[in-house]
Amino acid sequence: MNDNKPKRVPVIRMLKYVAAAVIIVFLFAGLYHFYFRNKPQAVPLSKAEKTSPDLQEDVPPGSDRATLTLANGSSIMLDTAGAGVLAKEGNTKLVKTSDGKLQYEAGSNTAALNLYNTVTTPRGGQFQLTLPDGTRVWMNAASSLRYPVAFTGNVRMVELSGEAYFEVAHNAGKPFNVTINSGLAERKDASVEVLGTHFNVNAYDDEPAVKTTLLEGKVKMRTANNDKTATLIPGEQSQLDHEGNLKIIENADIEQAIAWKNGMLQLTSADMQTIMRQIARWYNVEVKYESAVPAGHISGKVPRNLSLQQMLKALEMSGMHFRLEASEGKGLIATVIVLP
Repeated sequence: MNDNKPKRVPVIRMLKYVAAAVIIVFLFAGLYHFYFRNKPQAVPLSKAEKTSPDLQEDVPPGSDRATLTLANGSSIMLDTAGAGVLAKEGNTKLVKTSDGKLQYEAGSNTAALNLYNTVTTPRGGQFQLTLPDGTRVWMNAASSLRYPVAFTGNVRMVELSGEAYFEVAHNAGKPFNVTINSGLAERKDASVEVLGTHFNVNAYDDEPAVKTTLLEGKVKMRTANNDKTATLIPGEQSQLDHEGNLKIIENADIEQAIAWKNGMLQLTSADMQTIMRQIARWYNVEVKYESAVPAGHISGKVPRNLSLQQMLKALEMSGMHFRLEASEGKGLIATVIVLP
């Protein structure tokens, strides 16, 4: 087999090796039903729940928040800006829609345009936008997307860090390319060449691998120096680890890959650190372990619109234990202590 071609790994075979480590399974159908009908808000903590005098309220879940940085360096807070035209760059209007999304209305004579915008979501934020070519993008917390105000060349190129779900507008004569800037030398500037439409890219610095999951169409994953490539078909996922190793997972868990976009925290044989990285980004909290990281894996799903206290209580149903304290600086809301 060509060394440049990653080995395809069937999920069913992989699960045989992890099944023995799966010690707890939790299903939260009742919580899902209750909390989607009764969306929780930040509420005062009871005396028994307070672990620090500085922590007076529960932590709300993440929300639609993002910052738009224009080509001239100025910034617009998209969550607080009113609906309507936010700016005009060249002949392109930047518009916030009545439902809170960002879209571009391109005018004529954009060929000479060489301007770039960046949308950045904070920890505890998410956002949805439509690019100048009509491509729709959902951005998860702590993510950044850089793109041109007008796609004028032969290739539509954007740059992503963090996580985003793309529904690419069809244009056979102008391929869409996502450059992944993970900040890690082994993975920096890897890219996804889009030969289809719907896919998710998870490229956080603190995750063990950049994961590209395909729902519809076809995409080609390339490492930075093009020494490894992988073409995905729907239902597959490529994984590029810290050492630059690239592999393909067949029959990937598509529902889990895009659960965040659909408002869910969904886990399939997830270890404690994987779970808590998602908690940290979505609630803008710090996570610490009082001793060794608890062993075992968890499967199940719970809505992301729970407050932090409600989320932790749901996780405690699986046997986990936590302590919540006020965060000491760093711009974080709270600190979650994972107990043995």
